[in-house]
Amino acid sequence: MFTRPVKLSAKQQGTILRRLQQIVGPANATANPAIRYGYSGTSMIIPKAVPDFVVMPRSAEDIQKILVLARRHKVPITPVGSGSQEPSTYPFFGGIVLDTMAMNRILEINTNGAYAVVEMGVTFGQLAEELKKAKLRLTVGSFPSTISVLGNYLMTAANTHRSSGIMDDILGLEVVLADGTVAQTGSKAFAGTYPKTEWHYPSNTFPNVKNLFIDAGGTLGIVTKGALRIYQMNEAQAMPISAFDSYRQALEYMKRLSRANLVQHICAWHWILYSIIDHLGQYGKGAPADGLLYDPWETPDDRPYILAVPSMSGYREVMEASERAAKRLTEELGGRIYTDECHERWPGAWKFFADHYRDHQVTNQFMGGFGEGLPLMPMVIADPEGVVQIEHWGLRFLRRSSLKLGLSYYSHSLDQCRSVFLRMTTFVSPESSPKEIERATAVRQKYMEHAYKRYGAIPVRYDYGHPPGAVLAKTGGHSRMLKAIKRSLDPENILNPGYSISMYGR
Repeated sequence: MFTRPVKLSAKQQGTILRRLQQIVGPANATANPAIRYGYSGTSMIIPKAVPDFVVMPRSAEDIQKILVLARRHKVPITPVGSGSQEPSTYPFFGGIVLDTMAMNRILEINTNGAYAVVEMGVTFGQLAEELKKAKLRLTVGSFPSTISVLGNYLMTAANTHRSSGIMDDILGLEVVLADGTVAQTGSKAFAGTYPKTEWHYPSNTFPNVKNLFIDAGGTLGIVTKGALRIYQMNEAQAMPISAFDSYRQALEYMKRLSRANLVQHICAWHWILYSIIDHLGQYGKGAPADGLLYDPWETPDDRPYILAVPSMSGYREVMEASERAAKRLTEELGGRIYTDECHERWPGAWKFFADHYRDHQVTNQFMGGFGEGLPLMPMVIADPEGVVQIEHWGLRFLRRSSLKLGLSYYSHSLDQCRSVFLRMTTFVSPESSPKEIERATAVRQKYMEHAYKRYGAIPVRYDYGHPPGAVLAKTGGHSRMLKAIKRSLDPENILNPGYSISMYGR
């Protein structure tokens, strides 16, 4: 059991490093302090933690051998897929960071079954380019081209970019468990006995254990490959942009389009955020200074309060009818079609919207804005009525707090608007003192707790900002079940133990 950072003697370090290099090769295992520091954290406001070793395996077999070594020497392992900005990639107790980005092969593109099988290191840009050759695409989200597709799909809120009934784009996974067992999920679980079995179905006769590894932060097993849903680039793409005076109107519009199966995805963008995105698109960096501290509910006269941007795709005749329906619904709800005006007045925002929703191109335009400060972004999922109330309350609460820099939001439909994602986008100045950062973190925690208690929201991803295990402890029997699963799959708590303490309270 790990209760404090691992302290290895020089002799132990040398022995473990030599063995790691025997497994993966000298170039793929290091104890170099400069490289190790690069795996100690991201721009999220959490203390850094430096690992003892960084290893880049090439196969599931490499990972099996590394796990045997780690268990023998009682050294924790933190798996990383492109170092996404999440606390799950932090090596809180030191030990080994297992960087899976060297496992970067596209193993199969099955056009008939509409899925691709990829290793953990395959990036969005890499897969998007390969799919384009066959007039296919993947769900790109708002992620840069250089990060792991699977690494981000494994975070629930990152891979729910479709408003249809599909809640994630993972069909199946290959996972190495803590004891070295290699397991495959879904239909592929039978492949050892029946070699012709493929990845076409996410479940089988037994419980769908694939979902155990989504949002688990590498605490239950190390994912090595996965089968992902891919989609055809249809004959026609449409992106009729609608402008509304309130979030409630925009959300009702998103709900109606989603539940009529008229959209693949739809998202609402608050005026400060699409203004910042426009600036990024036109100038490549920075943000309009007059928007960063603007009262978020006082919209300038030259722009709408909120834009709803749908992704539509299909046959030409269907798209023509869908656009007419979108226009009618927009006007019925008191909005107006804003497509041409957006293109003319906000070319930078238009570029992002077109890349993202119409052409399904990988773009860093939106995420690039997070480089302007320390992001401290309250994110929740709630039902449609609850999320409307959170938007109304949250803007005022945060505007009166230390989290007012760049205060804005975006919100998108999940599962036909049965649930709605809301991300308040706020920044803390890089010049902030530790005390100011501590105060800002407390504000974020207060926002989250209020959203849970009063408006029925649930957390998205991780409970940083809370005492370890605080959120999970509030889930009753669910918490007990997850702890039992963790103890069963990883009794030595060797897989990402720092995060597992937060998740499972061990």
